[in-house]
Amino acid sequence: MSMSYGSLPDPTELARLRDDATELASRFSAVDADPETRYLGTDEAQVVRISLDGRRRVADVVIAPTWRSVLGAGRLGTAVEEAVVDANREYMEAWANAFADEDGGGVGAARNMCSEHSITDPGFEGAAPPIDLRALMSLFDDVWTGLSDLDRYVERATEHRLVGRNSGHQVTVTLVGGEFVDIAFDHRWLAAAENGTIASAVRDALRNAQEVAIEAEGASVSPGFEELRSLVADPATMLRRLGLS
Repeated sequence: MSMSYGSLPDPTELARLRDDATELASRFSAVDADPETRYLGTDEAQVVRISLDGRRRVADVVIAPTWRSVLGAGRLGTAVEEAVVDANREYMEAWANAFADEDGGGVGAARNMCSEHSITDPGFEGAAPPIDLRALMSLFDDVWTGLSDLDRYVERATEHRLVGRNSGHQVTVTLVGGEFVDIAFDHRWLAAAENGTIASAVRDALRNAQEVAIEAEGASVSPGFEELRSLVADPATMLRRLGLS
């Protein structure tokens, strides 16, 4: 089966593509580059506050001293869940803002340019280094393998239940598919514990659940999926593989 590649962009457009890839990579790193970056979430009653760092990991948990009178012991878990969801929303909004294409250029322009051109152009020969076709086919193979592995990975992950706990096992956090679904407390401990102790235990249980999820993900990710993820995360590397950088 023959494959038609059409025409390559001119050298100016290729330079722009490289610049856009560099910009995209910098936007990826900028969101989580600052270790002090925090994304805050609260429950509806604003009794529980949870902060995530730039890597979406739990940085801190604060529970207002008035939580018992405002919520009651039976609703603390719901409040924690609401705060987790809210903090994750803040995190995702930060990513969306980082990749917003406000002026019609940037990453969106590179994507449009790539959709209008493909690989060979008789008038392009000698104007700029050609794309390495063998590297391109290897890249296609890696992406195809990664997508196949991704399908199996997602199917497993959506059903995978993981549990995290604080060191004393008074707080238990459950994740399904890597997402927070439940938090349970030792009720006798909860009734007697001081406010700061409860907040620290919730923080530690959430962190432990995230650590368990990261370990489980690392054990189940195939080389093909890892390659696909690295290409998506680093467009500059993809350009280098194609001889465009």
